[in-house]
Amino acid sequence: LKDENHRIIGYARKSKNEKDDDSRIRLLNQMAQKLEERSLVDMVFMSPTTNSNEPISSRDISKDNEMMSQLKAHGDTQVLLKYISNEEKIVIVTIDYAGLAINCEDLQVFLEDHKNNKRIFVDLIPYTNTVKMYTSEELLNNPKKLKAFDSRKHCLQRSK
Repeated sequence: LKDENHRIIGYARKSKNEKDDDSRIRLLNQMAQKLEERSLVDMVFMSPTTNSNEPISSRDISKDNEMMSQLKAHGDTQVLLKYISNEEKIVIVTIDYAGLAINCEDLQVFLEDHKNNKRIFVDLIPYTNTVKMYTSEELLNNPKKLKAFDSRKHCLQRSK
């Protein structure tokens, strides 16, 4: 994909219920490292306090500059949205479906609004030793595939 001039972008987020900021920062930076090592992403964007069912377009409107300065990220979700609007071929890589979104309708709106987002890769290596790959076109045209993002009913257990 890189040979075809796609920009490979990592995205990580943590829910608002994380116990403390130090843990949140440590875990997000670990996710960024995994995205860089396993998926060879060009950049990582993060949302440090967003629930997976929150609309992508409204994430990180309220800035937490102090926390973002401690993260190994190129920016938050709002910076990501501006970035992908200015690029031609984007691939988003996330760890687990909930790492991006579990609101299928919102994910559909996101894909419709950002036609330059060509693919989404879901890294499930810690759980099932697999990576799921979707084109934006198949997610938009096949509700069953889009529904995969709504499949997380509980926390996934990492393989031991």
